[in-house]
Amino acid sequence: MVVEKPSLETVWGWLHAVPDPEIPVISLTDLGIIRDVQWQGDTLEVTVTPTYSGCPATTIINLDIEAALRGHGIEKLALKRQLSPAWTSDWMTDAGRAKLESYGIAPPQPAGGPERCPRCQSTHLEKISQFGSTPCKAQWRCTDCLEPFDYFKCICPMSQFLPLLVTDIHRTIRDAVVLTLQPEDPKAFAFKQGQYLTFKQDFDGTELRRNYSICAGLDDGVLQVGIKRVDGGAFSTFANEVLKVGDTLHAMPPQGTFSAGLEPDRARNYLGFAGGSGITPVLSILKTVLKREPKSTFTLVYANRAVNTIMFREELEDLKNRYMGRLSVIHMLESGQDIDLFTGRVDQNKCAELFKTWIDVSDMDMAFICGPEPMMLAIADALKTHGL
Repeated sequence: MVVEKPSLETVWGWLHAVPDPEIPVISLTDLGIIRDVQWQGDTLEVTVTPTYSGCPATTIINLDIEAALRGHGIEKLALKRQLSPAWTSDWMTDAGRAKLESYGIAPPQPAGGPERCPRCQSTHLEKISQFGSTPCKAQWRCTDCLEPFDYFKCICPMSQFLPLLVTDIHRTIRDAVVLTLQPEDPKAFAFKQGQYLTFKQDFDGTELRRNYSICAGLDDGVLQVGIKRVDGGAFSTFANEVLKVGDTLHAMPPQGTFSAGLEPDRARNYLGFAGGSGITPVLSILKTVLKREPKSTFTLVYANRAVNTIMFREELEDLKNRYMGRLSVIHMLESGQDIDLFTGRVDQNKCAELFKTWIDVSDMDMAFICGPEPMMLAIADALKTHGL
């Protein structure tokens, strides 16, 4: 029995020794789910936030906390559950992340995937399954040591929008801009090729949220998104006509899994299809692949209405010159082309013609498609028909 109330520091020390029941290498305080410890008169009150509502380990966690504290003589104890704000993986301590990695579990990363293999430290990784040994983990594999490992999923505060300073606005065509953005917290906006940002903006008292893909490559050293104006689109019109350098936007950290693991030592052939503003994530993938996989090639089929509607036309030409022999760009236009093969909408028939005379699908390792849904479905069906 405790004669005098122990200090809160002492209580925190006791709690630090209570292991997580699912991953016992880290403690509950490492996990960040114990939010507060306070004396309320003679009663010790411990506030706990579960990793997610309905977590099956919650009951065991509460029992373990109670057993540990009663083992130290605490008789009057109240466990308080707090659901708001919701737990996020940002609450995990640096020590906890290091313990996870030493144990063979990759710690959560803002970009949504592991930074490196926890066994050999290689960055050549591929996802096996979104679901691992527990709901909070996904299964990945290292393509160097070939060992599978668990990745503790990054659970970001979905309602948390962080400030982004607009440092440059570049008009790539008459009705589309490229925004260069500077985050206050660069680590929170570390991204993978092909990911997107969710922005929020108030318009006459109504909050609108819109997703825009990152168009920068991993080695560009900047965070950029491309936004094409849509008739009647409040946010896209605002970005194209009102927004100016020095303004601040608010966005969630990068999200999305429209990418594949990079393998610098392999020679792979990539095929990309983009329609209109669907070029933005494909451009991010294209630039990253060409830079980080020096033996790989990329063939891009880019569909637009006319020459003056081609976003990033000059940048694509520059990339073709920089990666001569490794990057091929085929512009498909609804009008203004001299060659019939490159004129018209990209549908299954057009794909069949391209695959017959211009693109050897059997030589391709993977394909990325982004654009209007009917176009994407038609291309996907054509690729499957031709064995990819």
